[in-house]
Amino acid sequence: MTVHNKEGASLEVTLRFAKSEGDDVSRLIALMKKQHGNSYMPSFYQERWVRHGMETGEFGFVLAELADGTLAGIIGADTGCVFTGALVLILLVVDKPLRGFGMGKILHHFILNAKPRDTYTCIYGHCMSLDPVSQRNHIEFGYKMTGLMPNWYQFDPGAEFIAGMKLPLKHSLIIAILPKAKRDAGLLYVPEAYIPYISEKYDSLGAAYTFAEPKGSPFPQLTYTLTQSDLHRYCEIFVTEGGAAFAPVLKDTLGKYASLERQSFTVFVSMNDPGCPAVCALLEEQGFFFTGIHPLSGQTEYLIYHYSPTIPVPFDKIAVVKEFKKDLEWIKSLYGKEKYVQAN
Repeated sequence: MTVHNKEGASLEVTLRFAKSEGDDVSRLIALMKKQHGNSYMPSFYQERWVRHGMETGEFGFVLAELADGTLAGIIGADTGCVFTGALVLILLVVDKPLRGFGMGKILHHFILNAKPRDTYTCIYGHCMSLDPVSQRNHIEFGYKMTGLMPNWYQFDPGAEFIAGMKLPLKHSLIIAILPKAKRDAGLLYVPEAYIPYISEKYDSLGAAYTFAEPKGSPFPQLTYTLTQSDLHRYCEIFVTEGGAAFAPVLKDTLGKYASLERQSFTVFVSMNDPGCPAVCALLEEQGFFFTGIHPLSGQTEYLIYHYSPTIPVPFDKIAVVKEFKKDLEWIKSLYGKEKYVQAN
């Protein structure tokens, strides 16, 4: 196909799926590294790991190539993510000298149409909070923005994409959702204070939901997963069953990591679990604040809490499209309740 920029220049571009054999993997890793430096997820720098994921179908990539074979851009799709049943878009990269030809949109459109419409519960695009153009592109494709994941990863200042930019200490992501097969969130147990926000988000997604009456039992059952990234000083916890039983886990986790420089925490709490309000209360007691929802993933609907004890959330460096400005201001008002302290 032929693509054009605003100045009238044109390029011939071919889109195709990357192959696990040959040099496709090494080429896409090189382009990823050109944009992100050493700051992307460590596994994606390992050719053997990437090839295995492509061979098993856990994730795949689409390449945009020029007529001479130059790799102009890539986009990936992850089906083996923690949001079971969803498709997560990853690594949308267009080489810097070739930006302005709309290749990001073309790659995005190609991968959205590569699978049957109802194969996944939804599609997630985690937009860079420094890039309103990418956010606008997602909205044009029909995505709805439902929350924020603050202070998610640390930049590599040597990466080409961000060279010369005035960067925050850590980067934040905006959650964008494109509904697919799942259209009923089920019975939701959520803190009363967040019901208006959650209702508005599910209504915008065209998804059914029912708010349940809170229950008073202690919910001793606890099911959770926890990962800590030493590279990004980022701890991520998914609580699918909780309540009072989550208290010692939270205490132990904060004891291990909270004093680390630039450490941040994001907790995803299942809204389908009756113990959800109790977990939320525990989090708020420790300084966590509500930042939105991560909906329509498999059997589980998540609300999100965040805590950055040793660094502030860089709201002044988060640039968003108008559709998310009201949300961002409200989330920022909740953050006002949190106090961070400098690490020793």
